[in-house]
Amino acid sequence: MHVFGFIQQSLTTGLHLFGTGVYGFAIMYQMAHNDPNNPRSSYIGDIKYLTYWNLLFQFMFNSLSLVKDIFVSNTESHSFSVFLDSTFFCTTFPFSVFVCGTFWLLDFVDKGSVRDPDVNSRYPEWYTHITHSLNGPMNFIEMLMTYHEEPYHRHAILVLLTVFSLYFTLLIILGIFVDLWIYPFLAKLYWSQRIIFAVICGVILIIYYMTGVGLSKVLWPQCRVNWYKKVLK
Repeated sequence: MHVFGFIQQSLTTGLHLFGTGVYGFAIMYQMAHNDPNNPRSSYIGDIKYLTYWNLLFQFMFNSLSLVKDIFVSNTESHSFSVFLDSTFFCTTFPFSVFVCGTFWLLDFVDKGSVRDPDVNSRYPEWYTHITHSLNGPMNFIEMLMTYHEEPYHRHAILVLLTVFSLYFTLLIILGIFVDLWIYPFLAKLYWSQRIIFAVICGVILIIYYMTGVGLSKVLWPQCRVNWYKKVLK
């Protein structure tokens, strides 16, 4: 491997190791601080929070990327690389930007719309930044350091919207049948407004997906892609 390829690989491995450690810690911390005596916080665990889904996406991508960095050679990992590239564009990047951007925007407008008092009492402010601030910049650094081949747009958008639809369906089921509205503002909306809100969120996610693809093209012109593939051989 070229010396620049070794440096590139070392930096990338370090980033994925850091991401795996931080997101793994965040997931375990959240599980450990779940209040079993409070039905609102303990019902079906943390899987009801989009933040938790996003943590799982980030942890899965970084841990699998770390496995590839350490155990899978670049010449034998085409299928694995395609899977990771698709995962990055379909879930890891758009959901991280969505969680970061939406949380802080709604927090600025109305803290009560996204900050559950019961949840906030169990988590310090630094943890909020790990779950709602760190993953956006982390994925930008990932995109800056590592080339990811863009997937077929139609398939990628289908995966993205399917994942979001599953989560939003979970929100509605919990709200209607359990009277547990994870995000309080949804309880105040009419059905038509909830549907419009879901559609808007889906469109925003698609925009974030296309933004990720476009940003990757800007950061990785063909000459840089060719150099990247050459030094990693």
